[in-house]
Amino acid sequence: MPRLGLLRLAVPALVLAAGLGALAPAAPASAAVTGTTQSGDVVLYEHCQQHPITYDLAVGPFTSGWRVEIQVVDPEGLTSQGTVLNSADKPPLSGTTYFQFCGSETPGTWTVRSMIRYAPIDLTPDSVLTTSTFQVRPMQTQTTLRAKRLRDGRFRLVSRVQQEAPQGFERAAGITVRLERQTGDAWKKVRGLTLTTVRGRAVAVLGRGTYRAVVPGGGNHTGSVSEPVRAHR
Repeated sequence: MPRLGLLRLAVPALVLAAGLGALAPAAPASAAVTGTTQSGDVVLYEHCQQHPITYDLAVGPFTSGWRVEIQVVDPEGLTSQGTVLNSADKPPLSGTTYFQFCGSETPGTWTVRSMIRYAPIDLTPDSVLTTSTFQVRPMQTQTTLRAKRLRDGRFRLVSRVQQEAPQGFERAAGITVRLERQTGDAWKKVRGLTLTTVRGRAVAVLGRGTYRAVVPGGGNHTGSVSEPVRAHR
């Protein structure tokens, strides 16, 4: 799956109010906005998903104008478009915003960063209000291999691959499978054989030997290896 730019995947900014006037009085030194954000971890499934990020703000009693932008930053430092909360419209101080994942994003530690700007909005710089992190990881895979003897003495080897899904595991389509034959203490790839799963299966016909099926990790899925199968009977 081709990797899309982070800005294209971001949920469009949710602007809850118009900007504050540039002449609004600055907040007293004792006034402040505090807050937290929270998010669960993400598995990079085959389909797009809207990932929830909750926020909770507290505003001091003498705070005048403020603007908070909630951004998502990937492990490479790319920043998404943000969800904007502006005091001029009296937005809810707690709620949920969403960020879209479609399977091609970078695994690793992602950061939710909230930036605060006090009135006058057009003149004051942003500062970090709060940060939190969550993990993004590829789907896990599971691989099995079975052998069935054919009449001509060869063996039909059936690899089955499942991939992680929201409700457990499901048959994996379009996953590369590599068959390896045991030679002494080493495993060597069966030459001239390229397999890709169709409805979770990949089939090959080979001679006698001890084999295993290997799914290389890559893209949005992890690698996995089947138990060895002896095709000798």
